Amino acid sequence: NTLKEILPEECGELHTYQHMLSTYLPAWHPHEKGNFYAYAKNTFAAREMVVFELNWLTHLFGYVDSCLGVIDRTGALEAEGDDRYQIQMKLRNGSAGQLTVVAGSPAQYRVGVCAGAKGLVRFDIVTGEVVVYNATKGTKTLTNPDSSFLLKEGYRNELFTFIRTVRGEDQWPRTYLDMAKISAVLGAAEQSLASKRWESVDQTRQP
Repeated sequence: NTLKEILPEECGELHTYQHMLSTYLPAWHPHEKGNFYAYAKNTFAAREMVVFELNWLTHLFGYVDSCLGVIDRTGALEAEGDDRYQIQMKLRNGSAGQLTVVAGSPAQYRVGVCAGAKGLVRFDIVTGEVVVYNATKGTKTLTNPDSSFLLKEGYRNELFTFIRTVRGEDQWPRTYLDMAKISAVLGAAEQSLASKRWESVDQTRQP
């Protein structure tokens, strides 16, 4: 919410954004190593996290119109899935984005940067630090020391909202079409591997 509030003023009209997530698979539920969805090829950790990250990145920066994917296996994980997803994106609002997700590097990293007509904003989702760079106003740092709590609270709220929705006690905040537009980015990125060209994002073509 902090990013959503400050981006119009501090970044202005978006030119481009980049975001990188390094999530080390062996650190996921180590007591269940190899025995849950993150190790399976179709639901591999890196592949799943592409859509997970795009969920909130789309909320911040807008829907993707077309994309080009670099998807392969670069590490030595004891699993079958691809551990590197790098996606170049053209957004519907005319700007551009890049998302990189890796699962084979033993480091935890979740940092992005966006540049616009007014300045540049760097955001660290793990530490909660947001740094604003502006040629006339200078540099300022905003820090949310409770970011780790907010991340866990976000997962908790999502889970209980889902349960209440199933029970008919609440309404899911996003439509199926909204989510289909996001997951279709992964489908288009994977299709681009075969076509060797940019692919349009079509919500009817799911990964």
